[in-house]
Amino acid sequence: MPSSVPERENFCHDQYSGKGDGTLFGKIRKILCSVKTTIAILIAIALFSVIGTLLPQGHPGDTADSYSLIFSIFNTLQFYDIFHSFWFVLLAFLLALNLIFCTWYRLLSASLPWPPKNHSESKKFPDPPGGEAKILHSNHPLAEEARHCETVLKKYFRTLSRKDRENETVLHAEKGILSTYGVYMIHASILLVLLGFILDAFLGIEGTMTIMEGESDHLLYLQGEKGVRKLDFDVRCDRFLLSLYDTGAPKMYRSDLTFLKNGKDLHKDTLLVNHPIAFGGLRFYQASYGEVPAAQAAITYFRQGEKDVSVLSMKGREYPLPTGNASFEVIRIEENFMNMGPAVKIRIHSPAGNTQFWIFQHIQSLRETYPDIFHTMAIFNPEIFKPFVFSLDSIKNRYYTGLQVMKEPGVPWVGCGAFLMVFGFILVFIYPHRQLWVVIRKTNAGSSIGIYGRSRRDPAGLNREMTELAGRLQSEEGIG
Repeated sequence: MPSSVPERENFCHDQYSGKGDGTLFGKIRKILCSVKTTIAILIAIALFSVIGTLLPQGHPGDTADSYSLIFSIFNTLQFYDIFHSFWFVLLAFLLALNLIFCTWYRLLSASLPWPPKNHSESKKFPDPPGGEAKILHSNHPLAEEARHCETVLKKYFRTLSRKDRENETVLHAEKGILSTYGVYMIHASILLVLLGFILDAFLGIEGTMTIMEGESDHLLYLQGEKGVRKLDFDVRCDRFLLSLYDTGAPKMYRSDLTFLKNGKDLHKDTLLVNHPIAFGGLRFYQASYGEVPAAQAAITYFRQGEKDVSVLSMKGREYPLPTGNASFEVIRIEENFMNMGPAVKIRIHSPAGNTQFWIFQHIQSLRETYPDIFHTMAIFNPEIFKPFVFSLDSIKNRYYTGLQVMKEPGVPWVGCGAFLMVFGFILVFIYPHRQLWVVIRKTNAGSSIGIYGRSRRDPAGLNREMTELAGRLQSEEGIG
């Protein structure tokens, strides 16, 4: 009867490489289990990453080059958004398949006995390897020396087995068994990272919001001109604070945000640079800020006596007047209109129609300089819409906050993959798998002790451990 070991090795090799299977699935499996396939995929990912580094990513904008043929080709091939392109996702998917097939058939070939045996028969006592060994001599008989060696090994190894033969006893000690699974952990970690990448590519959201101080918005402008997304809640900027260095550079800026739904406050938080806020499955980052001019218009109402009402009027926003169905809005703001100083243009909305006119901040000095202009030209008359008299207190800059909004469903998977990868590398390189054999043989003068070892990694550490074990055994009484 032929030996079962070569048969098992050939079977495992055929299962792993796909040899002996002429079916289409067998050929595909052979390709996906190949290390050459892994190298080719990694090279392709590296080349696409180089493209993503050299070319500007995101929407390239309306430039002169955007009308060229090369630009059109690159844009069609998604080279300007390479890390979210079809090609990059396909490479990630192929790499995941490659790792899955390699890991699966490696586990299959490592654990499937041939021919089939029960568990007790398949777990054979490993014979010591050939090669050099550390040989010690003892004047103790075989049985006594075997007990001594077993006692010493039990102090330093949790896994210890013994086999007694004629005129010799073999002790097998093992440590770092979990490191054999470190490679599979590293494979699993890469799969988790790839899963996170694919989830972000298909389900991720990235956009911006610009909110004026004191106002709210629910529109998210997606990057790459992918349209506008309406959030199911509103974001209000209650306050924007800015502090500057003596040079005028921004030192710190923050936004106090409130998240609302159906007019009810759900959450309040402070947004700082590098300190995002998570809400509604999205993450909000402080990205930018800016200023826009605002007009402080004072409305004087005479019908029921003199009454001044000051309104902080933003450009393009309607404000109701105290009586009637009329409202007004600021449609233009000038810091120095016709060399006559700060001015704003007002549009009145009323049932009688729309009326437009200018109001000036320095109205009194202008009346003295141009006494007739405000009565002869209706567009400069602040009293044209009776019974109201408009005047301009000042033009003030008003801050807005720029928010970057992201949804990254793959981040938890990438985090788990990173943790598992570090743990796998620790098992593989810091706690390598080692096996030691101590063979005690009967001699005329007593007994001899041979120490053998095997380790797939860290041969220097194995040799050091064998030397330390020899020193411990030599310290036992009777060994010389």
